[in-house]
Amino acid sequence: MSSKTLIDTDVIFIDRSGDLFRDILYYLRTGSVTTSNKKKLTSLQREAEFYQLQELANLLERHMDRANREHKEFLVRDMDFLDVSNIGVTKYIAHRQHTGKVYVYQIIGVIDVLISGYCQNHRKHGCTECHAQKLILRSSSKTLV
Repeated sequence: MSSKTLIDTDVIFIDRSGDLFRDILYYLRTGSVTTSNKKKLTSLQREAEFYQLQELANLLERHMDRANREHKEFLVRDMDFLDVSNIGVTKYIAHRQHTGKVYVYQIIGVIDVLISGYCQNHRKHGCTECHAQKLILRSSSKTLV
């Protein structure tokens, strides 16, 4: 059976996902999409194309592009990047306030890195004895209120 079936001469029955249709109605009311789940965004984009909602399809494509970038972007920062005066840290999430905005990061781990250049402790270049700890972070689009 096709997704469009005539039941009566004046009625069109559309057999599509009710959950996705609820999200489309929410978008039509508010102009926003609330999910960041990649699989659901893809399904919603197909539904937007089915219903010929090009603005929604474009918005979903931007959401998916941002989700793809976020999962690929890792930051390596000095431990003092998250300084105690403007940070909140939980086991997995850190947030940093800078220029009035709150940036949220997922803490992936901590690594030891050899110090390049001149070593103050041993007074030589290319010291293999000294290292610094660095944070491995992934930026997030989440915001804190």
